[in-house]
Amino acid sequence: MNQHQAFLRLWTAVLIQAIRDVETGDEQEQNSALAWMFSGIPSARVSFAAVCSWLGIDPDQVRAALLHRKRFAFCYNRWREATKDRIAA
Repeated sequence: MNQHQAFLRLWTAVLIQAIRDVETGDEQEQNSALAWMFSGIPSARVSFAAVCSWLGIDPDQVRAALLHRKRFAFCYNRWREATKDRIAA
């Protein structure tokens, strides 16, 4: 395996883990993964959009596809409601 393949495998694994964190993780893992994927707030971490770009996929299409997954959508909606409450306070 060359370096480019290893790089893509690493970031594919990061993306898959974020999806797993949302669907099977505890609340903290879910919130962290959802914030990474949906908040668009810059952080010290590599952005979701950058990872998608490296993998040759559109981040908006990935988000839309994930929201069609029942468990993912449930967690996302709960996170959005909690986020709204924190922003309004």
